[in-house]
Amino acid sequence: MNWLLFLHIVAGALWIGGVMWQEGHTAGARRDGEEAYTRAFLRAQATNGKLYPVATIVVIGTALWMIFGTDGLSFGTLWIDIATALFAVSFITGIAYFSRNSDKLSERLEADGYNDEIAAGVRTMHMVARVEVIVLLALVWLMVFQPA
Repeated sequence: MNWLLFLHIVAGALWIGGVMWQEGHTAGARRDGEEAYTRAFLRAQATNGKLYPVATIVVIGTALWMIFGTDGLSFGTLWIDIATALFAVSFITGIAYFSRNSDKLSERLEADGYNDEIAAGVRTMHMVARVEVIVLLALVWLMVFQPA
């Protein structure tokens, strides 16, 4: 159980760390102008897009193993049910929104060069990414405090 929890925490930290790194990376690039910010955000999305699938598999796998392999954890427990719902929102947002839009915007940036429409798309994605940070921090809060 301790190894599963360790792996679960490390994978979750990689996921949240990727989001926080992206926030810091793009904030620094924003000082260099809108085009630098747009390119930095899309590069960070591409990097995180390689990290998140692995982290997600480990998070899901270890969570299910702990739930089904431990007497004290089960679905039907408030914090596990809420955490599962938040995870689902984050997972679906990542697949349906971030991966699709970041790929599309990156392709357009390469083909057409920087323009205001691409910049607006990145600003919208960044706003959603900030909401994602709140969702992920809520997940961590649930796992730490485990409200009944």
